[in-house]
Amino acid sequence: MQPKPRFFRRSDDYRTATLDSVQRDLQKLGGDRHAIVVGPAAGLLCEFYALLKTDTGWEAKQASIFDLKSNRSRPDGWTSSDAAGLPLFPALVRWDELKRGRIDHALIP
Repeated sequence: MQPKPRFFRRSDDYRTATLDSVQRDLQKLGGDRHAIVVGPAAGLLCEFYALLKTDTGWEAKQASIFDLKSNRSRPDGWTSSDAAGLPLFPALVRWDELKRGRIDHALIP
């Protein structure tokens, strides 16, 4: 059995949804559909907005790539998946942080 997001497991309207149907938005629920991919070996952070799975792969309306080996900002006028040009990833709270009850990094408001 394929896993599916918690919302779809709780909702009687979407019990037949699969992970694949959710990734393709076959239920036509829309939403921001953000995705974050961290490539530690390459030192890259990739953030996507309006990401959908297609028959040929994945499509996003917006993609931002941040070089984690640099402190340079994105060029003036360039947006990001948060529209301000900033990465979302630093503002995320990780499971291990929740579990231990302590966050040791800054959060962007």
